[in-house]
Amino acid sequence: MPWGSYDGYKGVERCYLLDHGDRSYPEIWDFMIGLFPMHTHTTGVIEVADDLETARGCWLSPGQETFAENGKAEATWAWSKIGADFIQEDGVWKVWRMRVYPVFQAPYDTCWTDVPPYEGFVQETHCDRPARDAVNYHPDYIYPENEPLPPVPYKTYADVGYIW
Repeated sequence: MPWGSYDGYKGVERCYLLDHGDRSYPEIWDFMIGLFPMHTHTTGVIEVADDLETARGCWLSPGQETFAENGKAEATWAWSKIGADFIQEDGVWKVWRMRVYPVFQAPYDTCWTDVPPYEGFVQETHCDRPARDAVNYHPDYIYPENEPLPPVPYKTYADVGYIW
């Protein structure tokens, strides 16, 4: 996530049930009123390794998020880029690693070049590694930097030499 990394199955639980809010509990419903995040994944590029054991993928994720506080809704554009590694286990492809790289987040009525770097919306997290540089467009930055490029052909995962 833009605010940090989660490891393993327990990390996914912490990310989506603790830090995003478990919708099966009524006490989280007040927070959910007016919340409407939608992030599509487009222009996907996936490359399967020659040994057929791993694959890498990259997607653009144009999105919008709407938050409501005190009956007033605020809408933002929230674009990201996704990098993911997949591994085949017992003939089934599974997500192995995934990283979300924020591109920009801006109120819908504000130019995305006029907002400060993305800081995320989660105040307290349960990440395994919470500290990470946020990425956001800024006129003084060289962009893009440190984001997933479309994967290129490779023989084995060991040949790639990097992870997301």
